[in-house]
Order: sequence, then C-alpha cells, then structure tokens
Amino acid sequence: QLVRRLPRALTAGEAALVAGSLARLAANTTWLTIDGVMGGARGASRAGGSGWSEIDVLVLVLVATPLALAAVTVRCPVTKEKPDQRGRSSRPNAWQGSMTGRQVVFLCIKATVAMVATTAWIDRLGILDGEHWLWWILQYVLGSRARTMIALYWIAVLSVFLPCTALLRRLALPHIVLRKSFHVLAVMMFVPGFLLEPDFMRLSFAVAFCVFTILEMCRVMRVPLLGPAVHRFMQPFVDARDAGPLFLTHFSLLVGIASPLWLQGSSASFTASFRIAGCGGLISLGIGDTVASAVGVRYGKHRLFTYWHKSVEGTLSGFLASSFFTVFLLQLMGDSSSWPSGIIACAGASCLEAVTAQLDNAFVPLCFFTLAML
Repeated sequence: QLVRRLPRALTAGEAALVAGSLARLAANTTWLTIDGVMGGARGASRAGGSGWSEIDVLVLVLVATPLALAAVTVRCPVTKEKPDQRGRSSRPNAWQGSMTGRQVVFLCIKATVAMVATTAWIDRLGILDGEHWLWWILQYVLGSRARTMIALYWIAVLSVFLPCTALLRRLALPHIVLRKSFHVLAVMMFVPGFLLEPDFMRLSFAVAFCVFTILEMCRVMRVPLLGPAVHRFMQPFVDARDAGPLFLTHFSLLVGIASPLWLQGSSASFTASFRIAGCGGLISLGIGDTVASAVGVRYGKHRLFTYWHKSVEGTLSGFLASSFFTVFLLQLMGDSSSWPSGIIACAGASCLEAVTAQLDNAFVPLCFFTLAML
C-alpha cells in the first residue's frame, strides 16, 4: 500500500522499514494509552515499572499525533483532490491554485480537534501533573541553563544559515553540495545537544518531526500562502526520490539522525560507549556520508563496482572521517577505551552506505546503532 500510494518515493525495502516503524509506533501508542487508562503510566514512570517518563510520553505523542492527522486529512473527501476521467490530476500544475475556503475552514477545525484531543490524551495519562504539555515543554527548556543556551544557539545558527541558502542557490553550486549543506548544518547544531542534553535532543527531534509533518501537509494540500512558500523553499533541494507526491528529503535526514536516539531511550545511566550509539545518525550522516559524497564527487576515480556509482576514494574517506569524529566524541565524553566498537560501527555503516540502493539516510544510522550496541 505504501509503494502504491507513494509512487517514486519508496522502494519495497524502504516501505517495509516505514511499515515496521509505524507498527511499532502504533503498538507503543496503544500500550501507553492502556497503561494510562489503567492508571499505570504515572506510577510506572516513578517506580521504574514500564519506564514511561515525561520525555517518553511527549516524544510518542508528538510523533503519533501529526501522522494520524495527516492520514485522516489526506483520505478525507473534502480535502482530497479528485482525478479526471483519465486518472490524472485535475490540476496538472499544483501551484496554479490553492485550497478553497471550505477546505481551509475544515482543515482548521480538524487541527483544533487534534490539539484538544492531544491535550486531553496527555491529561488522562497523568504524567505531567495536570500541566498543559506546551507549558511543560517551555518550562523544561527554560529550567536548565544548558538547554536554554542550546536553544538560543540553534536560533542563532538558523538565523544565519537560512538566509544563506538563497546565496548558495545563486552560486549555481552542484546539487549534491546544496543537499549536503544541511548535513553540515545538522552537525553544527546538534553536537552540543548530543553531548550535554541527549534527552532534550529526543524531545527536540520529536517537536521538529511534528513541525515538518504539519508543513508538508500544508505544502501538499496547497494551504494559501504557507503551502507555496514551503514548496518554493524546498524545491531546489529535492532529488529523484522526491518526484512523488511527498518531499521526503528533510524527513529522511531528521529521522535518520533522531532514530538511534529514540531507540536508545533515556541515556542518564548509559556509559559513553552506549551514548555513542545514540549519535549514530549524526556520525554516519552528518560526517561520514557528507565527506564520502564530497570526496567521491571531486576525487573519486575508482568505482567499487563497474555498475555502481560509489567510489573507493569516497567510501574510504567517509570511513576515516566518521572514525576520527567518533574518537573525538568519545574523548569529549571522557571515554578513551571504547573506540574499537565505535570504529567497527563506522566500518559497517560505511560499507552499507557504499553498496545499498535503499535510502541511506534511513538504513545507515540503524546499522551504526546496531553495531555500536553490540
């Protein structure tokens, strides 16, 4: 169903990964809801039973709610575009028009209902002591000097980087350079958070996923003003995988960096060797993939296989860069003895990135995470 509904966006392997992730998300959401109804979510989190913490609940809710809203909205006959008699879109140029007033009102009603339902759901779980979840998140960010400084640092970096994207497009740089600039941005933004506040990073990635999903909904549904603006901004950075109805580039990078950290859970009691597994997405995509692409495009002369576009030079440079970065992070974490497992994880991730035909942003971080947790 995913391959059929998202043509040219997902291969069978990628669809299987997405389907498995959605199944796990649905199972966790169901279990959390049952636990809350039975009155166990709050108690278990305090007693260490099922392990639901405030961050766990908010991450799950912030990921599940926009996905459910998107699924309901796309399938709704009021907002779904009807094809013509030949099965083609009734509007061949999606950005020639926008939603009707009726559709905008209906979407706003559903968004309001989703907000109210989300608040009621979290209140029923009783995990936030009766506080509104938005207010709890604000207090959580401002309750620590480190978290506040990280948030301000992100704002400063984005305020400089986003205006520079227009300059990068005018310079007529290669498309791969434009795309990998966001990988460099991720490294610049997220390294302090991974080192100082990994639980804050889990929550921040969930908030970003929620925002990205809502913006993509607005783009696909042509919400006036916002939808076309998002489309114009994203258009220069897409590739052949985004030829379908959805732009998946930003989602794949975000989820690729966040998924090891989400899978790892709370890192309060983890050693540095386990914490480096949570950094698998940042290491393999932000450093390894970026360096491999840059070196391979510029200096790659020896292909790994005659039928394959990846080069020996790019793969080797990506492995070396990610290995040095892993050792550097371990030194900052105060662990100088766990580097062999980190090097093995970098080697496995680099080899997979070199040979896979699947979306490397999705599979390579999971490979790094698995090897680093062994």
